[in-house]
Order: sequence, then C-alpha cells, then structure tokens
Amino acid sequence: MEQQAVEEEPNERTARDVVSDEEDSGDEEEHEDETNNVLLRYLFRSVLERDHGHTNTNEALLVHLRHSGVLRTARVEEAMRAVPRGAFLPESVQHAAYADRPLRLPEFGFNISAPHMYAMCLETLDLQPGHSFLDIGSGTGHFTAIAGYLVGRSGVSHGLDLREDIVDFAGENVRRLCAAGGTPTLDLDHVQFSVRNCFLADPEQRTYDRIHVGACCPNSMLSSLLSLLRPCGVLVTPYADELIKVCVDAKGQVSSQSAITAVRYGDLLVPSPHEMQAARVAVERKRSSEVVVPACSFREDFAGMVNSARFSDIVLYFPEEGNVAATEPKSATAELSKKEKAEEPQKGREIRAHSFVLQVRSPHFAAMLGAGMCEHTSHRVPVTVVSHDIMLQFVSYLYGGTVTINEDNAVGLLQAADYYDVERLKKMSEQVLATLINVENAAHILGLAQHCNASQLKAVALEFAISHYAEVVCTPEFRELDKDLLIEVTTEACKHLASTSFSPTSVRARASSSSSSSSSSSSSSSSSSSSSSS
Repeated sequence: MEQQAVEEEPNERTARDVVSDEEDSGDEEEHEDETNNVLLRYLFRSVLERDHGHTNTNEALLVHLRHSGVLRTARVEEAMRAVPRGAFLPESVQHAAYADRPLRLPEFGFNISAPHMYAMCLETLDLQPGHSFLDIGSGTGHFTAIAGYLVGRSGVSHGLDLREDIVDFAGENVRRLCAAGGTPTLDLDHVQFSVRNCFLADPEQRTYDRIHVGACCPNSMLSSLLSLLRPCGVLVTPYADELIKVCVDAKGQVSSQSAITAVRYGDLLVPSPHEMQAARVAVERKRSSEVVVPACSFREDFAGMVNSARFSDIVLYFPEEGNVAATEPKSATAELSKKEKAEEPQKGREIRAHSFVLQVRSPHFAAMLGAGMCEHTSHRVPVTVVSHDIMLQFVSYLYGGTVTINEDNAVGLLQAADYYDVERLKKMSEQVLATLINVENAAHILGLAQHCNASQLKAVALEFAISHYAEVVCTPEFRELDKDLLIEVTTEACKHLASTSFSPTSVRARASSSSSSSSSSSSSSSSSSSSSSS
C-alpha cells in the first residue's frame, strides 16, 4: 500500500498544474514530506528485518542460523536444508518464509515459531536414527518433517494437533515436498499426523524417545507429558517463561531439568476432567473388545537393569588411587576439561552389572571375564580409564543401545568405547567430535584421535589442521603433540602447500603478477630516466 501511494502522487500533481505557483510550491513540499515518510518507514522496516535475520532463501537462512550459533551440527543443518520452511507455509506468508522470525497464519489462527527456535530445539533433542518422536502442536508439519528426516525410516515421527484442517494441511505439505523430488530424494512415509489432545488417553498407548512441545505446558500437566517418555528419553517444552529440557533415566525417573532460553508461548489446551475420564473409558472399552499385543519392551527391560541389584553378578568399582585426568588426553573444550577433573573416580562409587551382558556387548569384557582372570573369580572389575558418570552412560549404552552424545561426554565415551572395544559407540563419538573441531581444539582432538586409534576422527582433524595450518600451529596445544604426530601434520601441510602453490592456475597467476610487476618496474625506470634526462 505504501508503494501505491508513492506512485499515485505524480498524477495528483499533474491535475493541479493550473493552480498558482504558490499552491504548486506547497504541493511539492507536501510530496517531499510524504516521500521522506515513506523512506523512513522503509529504512525502519529494513532495520527491523535485519535484526530478525531477514533472508530470502533457505540457504541464506541456514548461514544466518549457523553464524548466530544456534545451528551447531551438520546433521541438523542437513535436515533443515532438505526440509525447507517455505514448503510448509500458505501462500499468504511465502514472502517471509525464510525470515528468522515467528509468522502469524491467519488462515489457521495460530503462529509458527522462528527458525532459530526450531534449530535450538532440534539441537537439544539430539534425534538419532531409530528414535521414536512425538511433536505436540505440530501445526504446518515443518518441525515434525525435519524430525522425521533425522530419525530416518527406522524411526517414527508423530505430529499431534487439535483440528482436522490443520492436520490435513501438514500431511499434504509433506506429500507435496516428497513428490517434488530433489537431492537427496526424501522418503517421509514414516511421518504421520493425528487429531488428538496430548492429554487424552492414546488408544495405542505409545511412548517416545523424544518429545517436542510447541506450546506452553501448564505446571500441573508436566508429569502427564513425562509419562509419554521412554527410559532415557528427552522432553523439550515451553514451561512458564522458559524453554526447558527434561531428561529421564533408565528407570523413567527425572534425572535432570534445565532451562534453555527465555520464551513466551501460548498455553496448551487442557481438557476438562470429564473429557479426560471419558477418553480413558473409551480406550479401556476399545481394549476390552479386542486382543491387543503390547509393544516389544526388550530394550526398555534391559535398560532398566543398569546399575540394578536384580540378577547382577559383577561390580564395576573405582579405586581410590584412580585418576582420570592423569590418564586421559585433554578434552575437546576447556569446559569439558573442568567437568572431567570434577568427576574423577571416588572410592566407594560402584556400578552393578551383569557379566553376560558385558561379555556379549564388549570383546574386552568377554576376554576378561571368560578367561578365568581374577576379575572373573572376584566378581569385581576396577575402572580407571573414565569417570563414574561416563562409565554409567557407557554401560547404559551396552544395555539399551542408545546414548545421547554431546560436547560434554563425547571425549569420555570415545575413550571408554576404545578401551572396551565397542566399535559402534566409538564411531558415534567420533562423529560428534568431528562436528566440534575448530582452530582452538583441532590439535587437542587430533591428539585424542591418535591416542584412541580413532582413524576417521583423526582424518577429519588432520584435514582441518592442514587447511588452517597457519592458525592451528600457533595454539599451545599444537606444541604439545607428540613428535611423530607433529611431523605427520607438518609434512602433510607442506604437501598441501606445495600442491596449491604449484598448480597451473597459481603458477599462471604468479607469472601474470610477476609480468605486471616487471612492467611496472620498467615503466617506473623509464619515467625516472626521462626525469633525469630532463
């Protein structure tokens, strides 16, 4: 509308050409004022859009999110690239599809969150292939579809909303995106949407590894959401005026609750007690009229045996003299180093386990406990390589097959996986550490990879160190590398420099530069000679 006003103004002035010069002059001043107002409004809008990360493409949005620090891992970035926001918005807001701000959808009467909130929640949830995921308040289906990309075909991504038209719109968005093709080809058949209030009984009584909530959870209903989590699950939800992360342990008990950031969301709609009771009755009646086969609880059953006295026949203990900080290489971050020092093994801390599980899952334990060694007869195994907390997470992985790996535990889990010969966990830890490499910690991680025989992580760290050699070589950690590794890095850096310095393109560029310098020198000399002759 502002642009139309500016364009109509010249026609109005033409119609008034017959008036006196004084009136004409006044009209010109009014037009100038109006133009200035339009410019001021445009500048204000531009500044506002800049402050809200206004971008025109999905790729530009991802660059903005990466630079702002909320988009940290390559997996989440890949998922947000493959599942763009614009594919999940109605036509009325397509012009702002890739602006980093919330959008109001008048067609449906609700807002969708800003992309930086999606990135923050996805990073916090740490969705892995095979996870079962629930998105409460799925809206247009964008977050549910990104999660579906991350959990893969072996996982489940369910979206819940309250209205049929919203759920239909979300499902159509996913189908249209997959049908559009592209690279990589999307397969999101495992992404499903349902109409149901999350506080009403689920006829299938499903539980989930990860839950995301798109509205504020009332204080009295948090326990209801937690009851939907599987052991070792994670819930991310607005709660009061904060976005929080709640983790439960292998027994389903809350193990931690932390605030992520301050937020303001509308509240989840809570059904009346009568509605909740009616839903429970309906589910019970449905179940009484059919034979229901419960979901397999094998993983949950085993996860619940971690550090349990039930059937346990072996104890992992931490000797008084053990010192993790002295035996482990420095961690990837300074903050992690502090945590490791605070978590050195303490006498009296123990983990109860089951020898047959340890032997089946770890070749190291199989060799130790199956060969008649002293640990086999004493039923006690000393742990000196990692801290109690890291070892407990490691054992939980052996029992349940899953663990949340982040910058706080990746180093310890890599060391445990290497020492106890658990190859898959080792690669999972390598993958996370590879995403954390920067100039300050590249030498640290390179030394860690060498120490733990982590060949893939070493290759990534070595490539980074070579590509940023001038910066990495100046860090104190680089000078602490052992001699052989120091020689290897320097040798590879020299090869890299030689290959780039003597490529045909660089040689031609230097030759051209040299010719230009020679011409300049000759010209300068000629000028000097002319000047002298004069």
